[in-house]
Amino acid sequence: MKNYIYFFVALIGCANILPPSGGERDITAPVFIKSSPENFSINFNSNNIVLYFDEYINLKNIDNIRITPSCLPKPVITRKNKSVIVNLNCDLKKNTTYTITFNNSIIDLNEGNEVKNLKYVFSTGNIIDSCYLTGNVSDFLFAEKQSNCVVSLFNEYDSTTSLQYYGLTDENGEYIIENIKDTIYTIFAFCDNNNNFDYDLGELVSKKTPVIALNKEIDLKVFQENLNPIKIYESRHKNLIHFEHDLLTKPIEILNCDGFWLRKKYESIFWFNDSIKLIHFRHRNFYDSIRVNNRIKHNKFDFEIISKNEEIINDNRIIISSNLPLNKFDSDKIFINNEKVKIKILDPFHLELSPDFIVKEKVSVTMLDSAVTNKFYQSNDSTKLFFDFSDANFGSLTVTSENYYENSILELFQNSKTIIVLDFNKKQSLVNLKPGKYQLRVYQDNNQNRIWDHGGFNFLNNTEKIQVFPEIIDIKANWTFEAKLNNNPKKH
Repeated sequence: MKNYIYFFVALIGCANILPPSGGERDITAPVFIKSSPENFSINFNSNNIVLYFDEYINLKNIDNIRITPSCLPKPVITRKNKSVIVNLNCDLKKNTTYTITFNNSIIDLNEGNEVKNLKYVFSTGNIIDSCYLTGNVSDFLFAEKQSNCVVSLFNEYDSTTSLQYYGLTDENGEYIIENIKDTIYTIFAFCDNNNNFDYDLGELVSKKTPVIALNKEIDLKVFQENLNPIKIYESRHKNLIHFEHDLLTKPIEILNCDGFWLRKKYESIFWFNDSIKLIHFRHRNFYDSIRVNNRIKHNKFDFEIISKNEEIINDNRIIISSNLPLNKFDSDKIFINNEKVKIKILDPFHLELSPDFIVKEKVSVTMLDSAVTNKFYQSNDSTKLFFDFSDANFGSLTVTSENYYENSILELFQNSKTIIVLDFNKKQSLVNLKPGKYQLRVYQDNNQNRIWDHGGFNFLNNTEKIQVFPEIIDIKANWTFEAKLNNNPKKH
């Protein structure tokens, strides 16, 4: 009987810990009970820390558990039953407050419920440093709050890749860094897409900013550094090279043939007549080549009325854009409201129609078959364009700024694309806007390149000032929206 009981106990002792069967699913995270040494200990002189929980736990993503200020070599972190064990392998600095941040790496054994926001703090001196910084992180362009961004403090002796003090932004873009030593720092943020706690090119990043004082709020703006703003370049059709890019301060240059450009804000299209195999191009110090695809024919003609309402009213003319380069037209096949008009090719991609009569609010442009021919001898199919510029179909926007910057530019966006760019002087009215959702910003343009310059990650205090309207602007027909920067929006 004794042998049987002994054998049974041995089996129990070696068995795996299994979740109980049946019952409701456990949705609660393990609860931190105590630690040894105690959390917020002073005069700390131990090499081992044990944290105890109310249930069996496991660890995930151990590399995300961080100790700040940095402590190398890294601690060895293990778990046993209901506890987490931290073995410190580094030489701790005197009179320094350390924080171990577990970053949701502790989970329960069965369901994976995370222990959130757990920190273990200790000091090798006789006080716990109590300074803090808090604030939020948002992007420069649209003021959208950014989650999962690392906000880090470092001083002149620290490396920006070896985080000294840091905090993570939550789903509202908010962060807090606590238990900071009272000294001089520089702060920056980056949105850690791959969760490696290092800034990688392509991630959103803020510029480095001196911290004048602690125990305050510091809001940070992040942007994407554009070392090469050209995103895509390819030969999509015969005799055509297509570039997609961010805003360019200098145009792209073609080095080995002549042609003509259709340049837009975020794309540039180059047309050429030469029969060559490679196109060589340059943008600033970036050089590359594109193999020409001579097998794919061009798309069909696509036309659009691009004239603004006031241009049609004041100048009595209509500008039509073409996706293909124009060569000639037949004036007997182009009409406005079924009447013939004067026609002129302004450039390879724009046609001007000038009627002898006054254009009314509703416009119908008819282009019969073969009304226009492109430079590759393709003709259009019959097309009709309609445009109604009645005031009742459009809305307006009034923008005012309490903190006016000299040399300011106003930009209005829709779907991340720039709709209007114009000089701004404290108050500006925009009329004849199509109904829809828009976003707005006003920025300094000290170098007058009509592009906001963020200064870059490695530059201190070298950013042109910017104000971003924090809400979506909803333009409605026959309605005026008032946008007051640094104030709440108001409509009437």
